[in-house]
Amino acid sequence: RDEVVGFGMEKPNEDCKPFHFTGYKVYDSQILDSIPEGESNIFYDILIQRIAQGDRVTTLHIPELPWFETGNFSSYLEATRQCLKKIESNNAPYLHEVFQFYGKNLEDWHILKEEGSYLFKRKDQDIPEDLKWKGLVSIDEGVSVGSSVSLENIIATAGSTIETGSNHSNGFIWPKEDHAKN
Repeated sequence: RDEVVGFGMEKPNEDCKPFHFTGYKVYDSQILDSIPEGESNIFYDILIQRIAQGDRVTTLHIPELPWFETGNFSSYLEATRQCLKKIESNNAPYLHEVFQFYGKNLEDWHILKEEGSYLFKRKDQDIPEDLKWKGLVSIDEGVSVGSSVSLENIIATAGSTIETGSNHSNGFIWPKEDHAKN
């Protein structure tokens, strides 16, 4: 286990080695009790203060697991592309486990490739024959896709609707009730 001495882009001291957070967090109830009401960031608003007060924050590093930056849409898209390549080459046993964790079976999903573009969808998901797609398109379960649709670099989340004749590029498509909350 390694002790965390800070968070952010700047090294708090020369002897530390940077790591990205990529997994689960386990907190003592004192930490959870100190979260203020309203919007906050556990790293910057809570943990840095607790470290300054002498509390210990430790990590457990598992080097065999791949990690991808997903803090912005283009990075998320590239991570998805890399995962699809691993699925395609059958070189991703951990992705089977991730799907199982969410109650899904990776074998129920299909990757279509066309001229360097990917379409990832459930095998039983009906999509219109006239769907135009480019880049990376992921269509989750229960997505309704209208006819004459054009998609480029789109992640359509479960239960969303893609209206007939619509064109979408570079973003997420959420169910309307979820989008209204954001």
